[in-house]
Amino acid sequence: MSVMLQQLRIWSQPSLMCKRLQKCRLPCTFNIQMHSGQALKEKAKSVIVGNKHLQQAPELKYTPPIWKHQWLLLLKRKAEIEGPEEPRRRSDQLNWNYSAELHAFVHRLGIHVHAEALKAALTEPMPVDLENEGGVSNEAGNNVEMANTGEVFTRDFITLFVKYAFPELGKECANSIVSYLMSETLLSYLAKNLGFGDLIQSQFFPLTTTSLTRAFFAVNTAILQNPDGKIAAARFLYDFVIINLNNKDIVHDIWKPQDPMKHLKLELKIRGLPPPEVRLTKKAGITSVLPVVFVGLFCEQNLLAESGGETVIKAESDAAKLALKTIYDVHFNRCLPKKDLFLDPFFLDKINSLNLNYQTEHLQLN
Repeated sequence: MSVMLQQLRIWSQPSLMCKRLQKCRLPCTFNIQMHSGQALKEKAKSVIVGNKHLQQAPELKYTPPIWKHQWLLLLKRKAEIEGPEEPRRRSDQLNWNYSAELHAFVHRLGIHVHAEALKAALTEPMPVDLENEGGVSNEAGNNVEMANTGEVFTRDFITLFVKYAFPELGKECANSIVSYLMSETLLSYLAKNLGFGDLIQSQFFPLTTTSLTRAFFAVNTAILQNPDGKIAAARFLYDFVIINLNNKDIVHDIWKPQDPMKHLKLELKIRGLPPPEVRLTKKAGITSVLPVVFVGLFCEQNLLAESGGETVIKAESDAAKLALKTIYDVHFNRCLPKKDLFLDPFFLDKINSLNLNYQTEHLQLN
């Protein structure tokens, strides 16, 4: 029979109380587990007085039987002999419904897109005989032309956003940000973790990074076919692509200039300022195995940046990077613009004015 839990509320007695309870004579509550046909256990599981936990007995640990331990060892040995299991398509496994997966995919990403457009965006060119039962027909189209359109819009929007969010940024640094956000490594990683891999109808499996990136661009094109397509596609890119700039040091992690002092001199020349002066400000442990020197960069008697390093060259390079961060206003703790930028009429007009270099007839779906 099942375990019955009874709460016995008794007045404390000398044999059941500690010395503190003997003085105050407070009532205490015992939580006792009872089995039918058995006597009360020797010790109560817990003793609670008011809201204070006084005592708790150790929990019983489950010990698996001997046969189960041997069985697990055999399974482990079997897996070592046979090797890792080959990856299988999700559509080849049980409980697969392509239409239901597309419906869940749209709501998971928070986008509004036509079902036929989404199927075409997730379908790569492939022979009809290779299509599986759970897939879609190749007659619905493929995502080659749609991917080209999505790539153009994605690049234009990211470039516009970088100019809007970082107005003081240099041209070379801005181009490095666009290249980072448009990289196949980042976009394929996003597509894989957003569930594109289970929905893409492709001849090859596992999917390549090119297939995942192409599908990501094509889905963006499918969003563009809505009445407010450009704004919706821009929100989609902001939520999943632009947000990757958070917790990134733009100068050190993304741009990575080989000669930061050269770029610093160029930026100061553009602003009509003289070249920076390098001065040694601090040093310690020069004769030890761990020396450290601090170098300051001055411009017209004003300190631009100061940094330390093992050598003067390293300290000067790091100080130049810090000075570039100050000029570009891209410090590590600088946050991206909030999402209310889509309420800015100027920014919305710039998005709507983006020109898409594609032919409209390629996007028409029957």
